[in-house]
Amino acid sequence: KNFVECAYSYGGTYVRIYQVEKGVVKDIARSPELSERDYFDNTGISHGMQVSGSQVRCLLYGETILRAELPSIPASGSIGLEVWDSKGATYPHVITAMSVESL
Repeated sequence: KNFVECAYSYGGTYVRIYQVEKGVVKDIARSPELSERDYFDNTGISHGMQVSGSQVRCLLYGETILRAELPSIPASGSIGLEVWDSKGATYPHVITAMSVESL
């Protein structure tokens, strides 16, 4: 597996960028601790990820929280979405919108 991800921590305390190449996980970047206003309240959460060339950006409520330059990122790929919480699959997760746009 090869992919790049923006990972949003439990409670919204941190955002991280991970890159996986041939199954090896690299911790690329971590945001400073987010302010209390950015903590997730589990309603109306807005995450985003932008990839343009070799630059990756993680967004929270439309603002860039973290960015990294990844020269080895593939020129094309697919999109994935994973959602979880401390209650596992018993908690209902509602994805109200997902958009993929060409930059």
